[in-house]
Amino acid sequence: VPYYSNYCFINVDPEFPSRCKEQGGGVIVGGANYGQGSSVSMQRSFRCIWRKAVLCKSFARIHKANLVNSGIIR
Repeated sequence: VPYYSNYCFINVDPEFPSRCKEQGGGVIVGGANYGQGSSVSMQRSFRCIWRKAVLCKSFARIHKANLVNSGIIR
């Protein structure tokens, strides 16, 4: 899982993983229905690089359940 964290959001911002690791975390800002899909390994890799917050209008149902089950959100 730590390996996957090197590739989080690189299609949007190639420097995102390295910046988060250097700064000790980061904040994700999303819109409605954030996180479509249910890739548990990718969600766990998020936990490796950011630990601060995800701000969004709403989470996709399966994505939210996986984040809760992974201990990423409560």
